Amino acid sequence: MYWSWALEVIGYGDDWYALTIEMYDAPGDEYNLSIVLWLNGEVYRKFHSIDIVNFTVL
Repeated sequence: MYWSWALEVIGYGDDWYALTIEMYDAPGDEYNLSIVLWLNGEVYRKFHSIDIVNFTVL
């Protein structure tokens, strides 16, 4: 991993959610960028090729 940045952390009931942007090294001089939604310390969902800046727990 090249770097990771936490955009938002939300507690809802007994659950904790976090939204991060993570950059990974790729072949050559390229980088892969992922948006990751975490639930209680585990990866819940990864998103590629989209921008997410916040989320809502319903």
